Amino acid sequence: MLQIVYPVPQVPEDARSYSYRAPMPIRRACPIVAPPFLLNEVDAWNCNLCGADQHFFIPYKSGDILPFQTNFADNYNANPAVINAGIKTSISVNWYVVVELQDGTGATISDLVDTFCSTYYVSYSEQYGSVQNFFVNTGLFPIGLTCWRLKITYLKVNQITSLVETERVVYTEYHKEVDECSSYVAIQSVYDTVDCSGNVYTLFENSLGVDTTTTYYNFIRFEGSVEFVGRSNEVTIETDRNKVIQQSLTKIFNLGAALIAPYFADMLHRVVSGTTVTVDGTEYKNFTFDKNNDASRMWVALLQFEEVCRIDNRGCNL
Repeated sequence: MLQIVYPVPQVPEDARSYSYRAPMPIRRACPIVAPPFLLNEVDAWNCNLCGADQHFFIPYKSGDILPFQTNFADNYNANPAVINAGIKTSISVNWYVVVELQDGTGATISDLVDTFCSTYYVSYSEQYGSVQNFFVNTGLFPIGLTCWRLKITYLKVNQITSLVETERVVYTEYHKEVDECSSYVAIQSVYDTVDCSGNVYTLFENSLGVDTTTTYYNFIRFEGSVEFVGRSNEVTIETDRNKVIQQSLTKIFNLGAALIAPYFADMLHRVVSGTTVTVDGTEYKNFTFDKNNDASRMWVALLQFEEVCRIDNRGCNL
C-alpha cells in the first residue's frame, strides 16, 4: 500500500471580534390628550350632562388669540427631522395635519389654517419629537361665527401600501364668544420648558409654517373681576434700632366664583401653575382654588392669588 503524505501549510490568522456602539433612541411617552382636546366628539361635556350639570362653553372675546398644541408623532414625512409636509393651508401642496374650524352644528367653515390662524407650524427636535402648534385668531372669523370647535386630522403614509391614510382625528370642546363688556379677565402663563400635559414652551430650530419664533403659551378667559381682599407684610432685615431695611409686602386678591365644567378646571389649573402667570397683564403668584360645590360635577371656582412687592431701604443713614 502506497501512502503519500501531502504537507498542508497552516498560517495562523488573527480574527478579532468587534462591536459597534450606538446611542439608544430617546424614549418618549405616549402623547397626552389633555383638555380641551377629545379623542371622540361624543365625549364632549355638553353631550354627557347628568343631574344638575349645566351646559358650558370655553369663553372668549372677539380678537382673542387662542393657542393650541399637540405632540403626535409625524408618520407622514419620510424623516420627521426633514419636514416637507406640515399643516394644510391655502397655498400648501403637501401636509400631514388638517385643522378644520367648525361651527356650532359641526359643519366645517374652513380647513385652511391660514384663514383663521395668525401663527401655525409643525416642529421637530430629538428631545421632544414632533410638535404641532396653531394659534386661532378669533379676529379672523367670519361675521356671525360665535360658537365653534376644532377638528384636527393627522395623516400617515402606510409603510406597506405607501398610501396616505388617516391616522387619528381629535376634536376640541366648543368655544363661545362672550359679550365684549362682560366681566371676563384674561389669564396667561408660560412654563420654563414643558408642563404636566406634555406641552412644550421652547423655541424649535427645525420648524415649518408661519411665525415659527412664537413659542407656545397658555391663555384662557375666566369670569369675574379681580378684588383686593387682604394684605400682609414680612420684615426680612431690621437694624438694632428697629428700623426696617428690607420687607415683603403681599396683597391678596380673589377672582370668581364662576361655575365651570371639570375639564375647564383642569385647564385653569394648568394655566395658573405656570412659571409666570398674568391676569390682564399683571403678574401674580401663589394661585389656589377649590371645587366649592357638592351639588353637581361642576366647579364653583374661586381663585385666590397674591402680588408680592419687596422693598429695600438700605442706605448709609440707617
